[in-house]
Amino acid sequence: WPASVRLQTLIRVGGRGPLTTSCRYNAAAGAPPATPPPQTKTKFGPLKDEDRIFQNLYGRHDWRLKGAMSRGDWYKTKEIVLKGPDWIIDEIKKSGLRGRGGAGFPSGLKWSFMNKPSDGRP
Repeated sequence: WPASVRLQTLIRVGGRGPLTTSCRYNAAAGAPPATPPPQTKTKFGPLKDEDRIFQNLYGRHDWRLKGAMSRGDWYKTKEIVLKGPDWIIDEIKKSGLRGRGGAGFPSGLKWSFMNKPSDGRP
């Protein structure tokens, strides 16, 4: 880091014009730690870190497939795909999942339309 890092942000407050804020970091006052402290496990409500669906929401970990697999994601995907599209669609239907398009159309029903083999028509 340079001796000082200046961050300026312009914020418009209620149409009164720009408000300038500054934040200054002075390296002489104390250098930032060379390595970040180890992450501690957190718990918000009933969910522990390992129970979260989006564990890499803020991009702290490798976003590639190998990185996700090293965190334990995707480990059941092959097993699910091997059960076949009919099984997957039936599970979606049983779940009661509905679309977000306003009408709340059942997702499993919509998916079952898309699985039909083409008869050559566009």
